[in-house]
Amino acid sequence: MTDAERESAMTEAERLQDDANNQSSIDCEKFNQNGKLDALILKQAETFGWRLLFSEMVLRRFAEWEILHDGPELFERFGKACARSVRRSQKKEPRPIDDPDLRHSKFVAVAELRLLLKNLRNEFSTARTTPTTAVISERFAATVTAEPDTFEYLHKNLESWKRFFEDDPSSIKALAFGRTLSPALLFDSWLAWWKGRDVDSVRQQLSRMSKI
Repeated sequence: MTDAERESAMTEAERLQDDANNQSSIDCEKFNQNGKLDALILKQAETFGWRLLFSEMVLRRFAEWEILHDGPELFERFGKACARSVRRSQKKEPRPIDDPDLRHSKFVAVAELRLLLKNLRNEFSTARTTPTTAVISERFAATVTAEPDTFEYLHKNLESWKRFFEDDPSSIKALAFGRTLSPALLFDSWLAWWKGRDVDSVRQQLSRMSKI
């Protein structure tokens, strides 16, 4: 899950938590009108998995599930959602491409990558020896870390970029030397890796988003 997706999910969770706190005299069952809270818990379990157990609101709702007629079904669905979270984390199942701000995120990321690629290629063009993939990755991370305001999107998702380069060394080489690797293609490749999908399917999904 990218930071942009995490922030989107957490914003919804925080809004519901604030609503619950503002209605402290109302129990979770009454607050759960139309099943909104249960639906959110089950949806976020597919992303956060067992980490939801750190939420006091979730634990309070679990206590109420225990006495509800459909409580066993809710717990079973929660378990399946947690299992899906693990499968996605292990890339045994693709992640959904449903972030409504994804096209804007790509626009921002591509602009940052264009500047970063230019800086790295200029730096390595004067190097006496060909840098290793480890060195290139380190310079990528160091440059982004040194200028978090300039590379805001990349900085927020830096850990996933580092793991992407570890899994796909050819991309890190092309990043520094390949003239055929465009910033847009690099972003699509990273997103496809993160979602557990192929690049073409990611591009098609992004294209459909632009028509909505």
